[in-house]
Amino acid sequence: MVREVDSGISRVMAYFVTTPQTVNEGQDVVLEAIVANLNSQLENWNGRGSGFVVDRITRFVISVVKYRPLHGSNSSFIPTPTFIERKKCTVNVKNDDEFCFMWAVLSALCPAKTHKNNIYSYSKYRGVLNLEGLTFPLLLNHQYAMILLYSTQNHRVLGKFKSETGSMAPTEFVGLKPKMYSLWTPGAPSKCYKKVKGVPKKYVKKHLRHQNFLQILNNAKTKSICKFRTFRSEKHVVNTIELSKTCLRFR
Repeated sequence: MVREVDSGISRVMAYFVTTPQTVNEGQDVVLEAIVANLNSQLENWNGRGSGFVVDRITRFVISVVKYRPLHGSNSSFIPTPTFIERKKCTVNVKNDDEFCFMWAVLSALCPAKTHKNNIYSYSKYRGVLNLEGLTFPLLLNHQYAMILLYSTQNHRVLGKFKSETGSMAPTEFVGLKPKMYSLWTPGAPSKCYKKVKGVPKKYVKKHLRHQNFLQILNNAKTKSICKFRTFRSEKHVVNTIELSKTCLRFR
């Protein structure tokens, strides 16, 4: 990539990767989509400033990988890698059908005391989940996965998980102690979630940021103090008082 500057010509190296495509007997490679993807990346490239244009292509690589989908049985079960299984810290229900995602959710909602990897330990709880309109096996990039996680059909249902950041997946978590943590969602500050037990929610929302949690985590010997006003009742007399207490601390 090159551009003209006051001192002459500036040159920088740029790298671009296109989205993979599945090619088989019934579907050929779509060259137009690859070209459009590259053109879009070139137009949006601003890693070294604006005004850059393509000077030359020094390397062009095409990667072809054999794709082998699950076949041979109706089971969508995938064995746990050995190094994870040895830690005895995961539950991987061994199913003989296509409902592996459903069994995984049930194993978390209704944990079994024994035979944790056996589907018979969770069969009686199949009616707990509302799976209406879903098709299995459930693909991660399929819209049905989003329906199951974020639709209103499981909203405020006892025993169900909830997402504290809504439809935005958090990319960073800072936990200082129980009920004192922060979830960071880049690009959507309003979706970031912060929890500090014993401190009013309005104070947390207005004064605390994810960076404050990181600062305490990186320097465990420090702590932050918060001041806020609240109501207190004494002998049937309600007063407004100002409290000063520890806000963030590590352990």
